[in-house]
Amino acid sequence: MNGRKAANISEWQKFRHGGPLAGAPNWNSEMSDTSSRSPTLLNSAPELGPVVRERRKSQSLRIDDAAGLLGVSVDLMSRLENGQGSVRLDKALAVLDGLGLALMVLPKEHPWAREAAGHCPPAPAGDGKA
Repeated sequence: MNGRKAANISEWQKFRHGGPLAGAPNWNSEMSDTSSRSPTLLNSAPELGPVVRERRKSQSLRIDDAAGLLGVSVDLMSRLENGQGSVRLDKALAVLDGLGLALMVLPKEHPWAREAAGHCPPAPAGDGKA
């Protein structure tokens, strides 16, 4: 399974349970979590954690099961989901890919970035000094 990416969790669920998990969302249908309904604009690294956690939970996966299926440690998954410590970009991208998420980099003035900014609360102001 280590050589495969996006389908590895879905295939594991089919193997383990003889089909999709009862009550679990279908990977090919729209998920009920907010990360699949609209783009999310992140202004800091710790903001990625809740998106990853929400997506993992929407797929009815425990953190240890997701880590094993994605080929990363539980410690890495925990640090990523809690915004603690550093996580290598290649590992973060592997987790996102395995959970069916994508990371996009585009100019702030791009229409998609402006749309995503409209869905997010404003970033906190600086330190309050003028």
